[in-house]
Amino acid sequence: MAEITPQSGTPLYFIWICDVSDDMGHGNRIDEMNKVAEKAITSLKEFNKKLPNLQIFMRTIKFSRGAQWVDNDFIPLMEYEWKTLEIDGGTTDLGAALCKVADVLRFKKDGGIMPEVRSKIPHLILITDGFPTDDWESGLKKLMSTLWGEKSDRIAVALGDAANDETTLTILKQFVGDVRDAGEKIFCASNPTIISQWEWFPGENYGGKRWKEEDEDNSPPLPK
Repeated sequence: MAEITPQSGTPLYFIWICDVSDDMGHGNRIDEMNKVAEKAITSLKEFNKKLPNLQIFMRTIKFSRGAQWVDNDFIPLMEYEWKTLEIDGGTTDLGAALCKVADVLRFKKDGGIMPEVRSKIPHLILITDGFPTDDWESGLKKLMSTLWGEKSDRIAVALGDAANDETTLTILKQFVGDVRDAGEKIFCASNPTIISQWEWFPGENYGGKRWKEEDEDNSPPLPK
């Protein structure tokens, strides 16, 4: 990945956090997840053309029995090609995925990738269809212990059974921040084919006004 400097543009990191457990094979859920990700990336590339000073980087992590990065590193958006995900196990180890995400969202001096210079807040997109089977609370706590993890814009997509399961939705509310607008950051689809029809990500309104203000810096204050 190219070195990022304040002069080369403002970086924005996207991380897809994708459930590939056995249940994602029901009702073509994983196929729909692949479709919506490809559609979103195509739309985001068009959107980025309007903001050439915004450096967008993308990476995907999958989780089932443990969690593995799909990409070796963050890849510039214009070079990013979605790698089709397949079913990879019976459990839903969300906590393991959040721990790995937390590691990369640390500052570079602490072994992560986040700059200590101007940057947009990272965007995390979680897609799952079930209740986590590992210690997801420890994973979320680790993510929130990092400055950029806590400040990140987090979105959750609940598919299939998860869309109607109050316990799972409660967990997703904690992931997105359990804030007043949590309902606007959790998208539910009992029928996963619906997600490919959504226009929630990305688009002119996604990310709000902050993407359109070239001089605006969304970096959280650095620790002293």
